[in-house]
Amino acid sequence: MGLCLADTVGRYLLTWVAAWLVHAVMAPRQHELVSYLPRTRSYWEDTAFYLWGDTTFARVGLLVGVPSLFIILLFGLLNERRGAAFRIPLAGLLLLPTWFLPFGNFLATLVVPVLAQVAFALFLMPVPLVRLPPEAAGRSHGRVRVERGRTDRAPRVDARNGPGSPARPRERTGRTPGGTPAPPVLPEAGADVEALSTRPRAHPSDAGPPAPER
Repeated sequence: MGLCLADTVGRYLLTWVAAWLVHAVMAPRQHELVSYLPRTRSYWEDTAFYLWGDTTFARVGLLVGVPSLFIILLFGLLNERRGAAFRIPLAGLLLLPTWFLPFGNFLATLVVPVLAQVAFALFLMPVPLVRLPPEAAGRSHGRVRVERGRTDRAPRVDARNGPGSPARPRERTGRTPGGTPAPPVLPEAGADVEALSTRPRAHPSDAGPPAPER
């Protein structure tokens, strides 16, 4: 879980580093801010100034990034949805920390942080936030299969014995063609009971004709 959280925080920080570079490229040059000043620095010198000398974007990153990280972690831990159902609401929530940007002086300070927030939510945010390794995922699936097998092998309930008693095996009873139960076969004296149990039962049709009466 710790690696998943560190991965999410690292992706968010890299998103803001890329946004800082874009801001340094898009921000107005010095001669554009004050029209009466001559152009004393080149384009790349102004870009380096926005990267190292100007702290405006760094302050914006702290004011927007710190509450955004809390939103990302809480929303990822408490939400089990995936895909667009997860990313679109997260993108809307990440726009809340940027409420003060419209009051800034530069359009680049407004557009770049907003685009960074939306891009992270829609494309870079890992979904789900906590991802199990393949071994742990396999063990969890195996545990679920074992529990399902146990429930499938649960004893059946016999309605005659009540809801709490297991079902009794059905007793096999021999019946004659007329539907009447066949009489039980009693073991003879000295006979092997096991041998008698395997001996087939005599059918009434197997007997010969009745003996004539004298």
